[in-house]
Amino acid sequence: MKLKGRWEREGIGTGNGGGSIDCTARSQALPSHRWLRVDRWTHGYVLQVLSPRVVLFPDPAGTQAPRYPPATPIDVDQGYVPARHDEMEKTKRRMKTTPGGISKDVCGWSHVRFSTVLVKGGATMFPQSSQNRYWMFSDENDLTALREKTNAEFIERHGANMTSEEREEHFLSHTEERTLLRFYELQLRDFCRRFTPSMPRATVATALHYFKRFYLRNSVMDYHPKEILVTCVYLACKVEEFNVSIYQFVANIKGDREKASDIILNNELLLMQQLNYNLTVHNPFRPVEGLIIDIKTRYVSLENPERLRPYIDEFLERVFLTDSVLLYAPSQVALAATLHAASRASANLDNYVTDILFSKEHLGCIIEAVRKIRSMAKCVEPPSRDVVRALEKKLEKCRNQENNPDSDIYKQRMQEMLDEEDLQENEKYAKIIQDQAAHDEKILGVSKVLSPSVL
Repeated sequence: MKLKGRWEREGIGTGNGGGSIDCTARSQALPSHRWLRVDRWTHGYVLQVLSPRVVLFPDPAGTQAPRYPPATPIDVDQGYVPARHDEMEKTKRRMKTTPGGISKDVCGWSHVRFSTVLVKGGATMFPQSSQNRYWMFSDENDLTALREKTNAEFIERHGANMTSEEREEHFLSHTEERTLLRFYELQLRDFCRRFTPSMPRATVATALHYFKRFYLRNSVMDYHPKEILVTCVYLACKVEEFNVSIYQFVANIKGDREKASDIILNNELLLMQQLNYNLTVHNPFRPVEGLIIDIKTRYVSLENPERLRPYIDEFLERVFLTDSVLLYAPSQVALAATLHAASRASANLDNYVTDILFSKEHLGCIIEAVRKIRSMAKCVEPPSRDVVRALEKKLEKCRNQENNPDSDIYKQRMQEMLDEEDLQENEKYAKIIQDQAAHDEKILGVSKVLSPSVL
């Protein structure tokens, strides 16, 4: 997390002189997975973290005379949510160190106010994230065009000597690829459900993101989904800090676990490369928490908002099986889930959305996005097993054998790589011996040490 700019401070009550402090370096100590409470600025300003922005607010309590004219908050992020008093008190008891590595003479802990917020620090905000820049698309037509291009490029490479009729019969079409991928997305979800130890939902969601992203620019005929599937889950475990070893991981896989381990480790770097190393995924879980807290705080007419959670979780599980996560921001998905849950629970959040959450000029596009997300979630249907079985047989005939671990071509290529590595190691070892001999000759002044028997 970075704090933008240099903020003035004077050492009030600290014995330090006036001046300025660059908080950027100190802020690097902010934990990436810890809820923080940031309290009063010593000049009568409130230092707030807005996921992950740090913002300077005028102090409403006025306990210190403001050094600067009251003004609008600096760099305010839209939609910040004040936390409840009891949550702040619990956090205050848990957190003994100064948040974000900012020294206590800069950030005080004097008391709790509703202007203070709880956030999870250390991450880039979604608008500035690689996910928003590189992995969000304007509409479903863009996704379809990209998938058609990927399918056509594979067929062009591997079916150059075939007629159009032969290509159609031999290769999978882009719609057939989508059918297979929908099936394997369900397989990924079910694998994570059965996983031991229990897998956090953020890890499952991130794995599904990786899987969708990978097959935007790679064909299932190039890389079999069952091999990329487990690699996506394994990488997501690392990124989301769900700590399992490769041995624990493959213990959840049926069949040859040593072979599964080799496949995962061989594909891990490939997966990261195809993701352009954009590994951070913003999921809608945190926006959901923010909405629930906001409803409790600013829309008290809704009784027991916690009753919405089961419906929200059910909706999000379906959303992750659609392309919504590639088209809409996590906050929009979270709002769609919350409104869907309210509808299922016979609750009304219309006034909350129209009168509290959004201004009238932004309301139209938000409602349209929510409508589309809910519509896509309704259309999640598992493909027929018979259809999938037929497509699997077709895939085995047309897949790229160079990427098939069971093929002779793949095994030969792997052996050549191992032989090349051994050769490089032998050459490196021979060079070390040669350099050592030259060094000894220079130090001892002899070109060769002869055996006593020769003498």
